[in-house]
Amino acid sequence: MIRTAAFLLLTALPAAADPAVSVNGVLLEEDSILTRGAAPGEIILIAVGKSQGGAPTGTLRGKTLEFYKVAGGGYAALAGFDLDVATGAARLELVIGGRSSSRTIMVKHKTFPTTNLTVDDRFVRLSPADQARVDREQARTKAIYAASGPAPLFRGRFVSPIPGATSARFGERRVFNGVPKDPHNGADLRAAQGEPVRAPAAGRVVLAADLFYSGGTVILDHGLGLFSIYAHLSRIDAVENGSLSEGEVLGLVGKTGRATGPHLHWGVKLRGSRIDPFAMTALPLDTYLP
Repeated sequence: MIRTAAFLLLTALPAAADPAVSVNGVLLEEDSILTRGAAPGEIILIAVGKSQGGAPTGTLRGKTLEFYKVAGGGYAALAGFDLDVATGAARLELVIGGRSSSRTIMVKHKTFPTTNLTVDDRFVRLSPADQARVDREQARTKAIYAASGPAPLFRGRFVSPIPGATSARFGERRVFNGVPKDPHNGADLRAAQGEPVRAPAAGRVVLAADLFYSGGTVILDHGLGLFSIYAHLSRIDAVENGSLSEGEVLGLVGKTGRATGPHLHWGVKLRGSRIDPFAMTALPLDTYLP
């Protein structure tokens, strides 16, 4: 009788509620739609509450999400929407505690302006030698972006690497010397020659070199496939394979490479997606510390 009563009591108990799921702090119920989800070049933070089944897994638009454990329990993952992402419904598929569920994030259309610039013609119509150099450098950076660390190195919200206004916005369509080129995949920050550039978050230095287009360049790996890029530097202080803490100087502002004057080009990539770097500063990462 005692065993029978205990069995009946257990079967009468309600099933444990699924952990809460939020996107950028907005609670997103199962099968619901986040109508103002994202736009090209934006990044979102997907948070999942504490689960008895361990770390969740999932995909967004078919791309695997990398969840990391956050302080106090629960998990978080970053997902980026590339500059050329298709607009419309983006399907978020999650497996939490062995149970599958889905949600929808709407990607809105965004229009980017066109900018005409004049630079040294050698940066527009490349010689065979310069083209070969660009090909080598692109192969090198492609390999770098494919080999991020598996754990987050950042310890909170990202901050701007230098103070000051933006002189060229993310996503602008660029026309150099009358020739259309790739869209601007970062933000240009107006600054004086020689101004210190500081790491916006902790990371590992995976490149510190002079490149054809971007001149003095530093790339930081922040883990989880998240990278930040700093270009046109007049001096590089970061050392490849070394580490930087938030606020450490990585170099000085310059006008090296394909630049019209002193400024800092600041870019962000997340698993191949080109992200507006200022979208990173808006993420509530202080709430979801590793």
